[in-house]
Amino acid sequence: MRKIQIADSAFRAFWQGLVLQGVLLALSALMLDGGYLLRVCVAAMIAQLVTTGVILQRRPTEPTRTDLLMIRFGIVPLAAIAYAAMPWIVRVLQ
Repeated sequence: MRKIQIADSAFRAFWQGLVLQGVLLALSALMLDGGYLLRVCVAAMIAQLVTTGVILQRRPTEPTRTDLLMIRFGIVPLAAIAYAAMPWIVRVLQ
């Protein structure tokens, strides 16, 4: 039983998104690149969870179609953005 009231469509999209994130995390962990792709995937996962939290906080009972797409497949564009931005992030943190 859910304690938070969200739409059933958003709940299904959330779990489908988590499954996709788990698959992408497992595949990126198997890459032999010194952990670079794994760091990109973890950064994208954090961004995806924050984005999903904001969406579910703003419209928990009536998510739009775009909201559901972002909850379900948002990890893909966020991973591409994180992959492109990772060299600058590493320079800033050093």
